[in-house]
Formats: sequence, structure tokens, C-alpha cells
Amino acid sequence: MVIGILVFNKLVSKDGITDKKLKERAGASLWSSCVVLPLLALTWMSAVLAITDRRSALFQILFAVFDSLEGFVIVMVHCILRREVQDAVKCRVMDRQEEANGDSGGSFQNGHAQLMVSGGEML
Repeated sequence: MVIGILVFNKLVSKDGITDKKLKERAGASLWSSCVVLPLLALTWMSAVLAITDRRSALFQILFAVFDSLEGFVIVMVHCILRREVQDAVKCRVMDRQEEANGDSGGSFQNGHAQLMVSGGEML
């Protein structure tokens, strides 16, 4: 966690990353690490306690809860909350709506949707 704070301070300092897009991506990666790592630590601590104290079902239940929550948070942080994924889903939904209307002008021949990035260029 201390290393994460030091990296974040370096990113936002004057001598840090000057490219705005790269700085945003690095900040997003750092944020996701700060969210997932404490949950990962709780999961492993409860796993170790569940193994060492087999008589108590509490640590086994805590491990199951933290492990499930960890998977949910990873999906949220790395999939659902990412702008690229949201844009891809929007393009896919729009492509499906166009197919239903008989218009397939917004997709390639292999069925993949075209993505527009903020600069107006196609991916």
C-alpha cells in the first residue's frame, strides 16, 4: 500500500508522467490495485485461519464470502467500470439493433463492431 501511495505521488508530481492519456491509465490501474489488494489480503488471511483452525466454521465462511466478493470486485473494476468495455458493449448493442432493422453498415464482415475512440479514429 505504501508503494502504491509513492507511485501515485510520483504520477501526479510535476516530474511524473507528462502524457495525459498514459497518466489516466496509470491512475486507473493504481486505483484498481488499491481496491483489489486489501480484499485479496483479507481472502488469504481468512484462508490461512480456516486451515489452521479447522474446528471453527467462521473462518471457512469468511473465506467463502471474501473469495466471492473478490471475484465480483475484479469483474466490476476490470470489466464493467472500464470505459473501453462500456464502449464495446454500446457498439455491440447498436450493431444488433441495426441487424434487427436490416442495416449492417456499422460492422465488419466478420461481425465485429467498429469502435470509435475519443480522437475520432476507428479501432
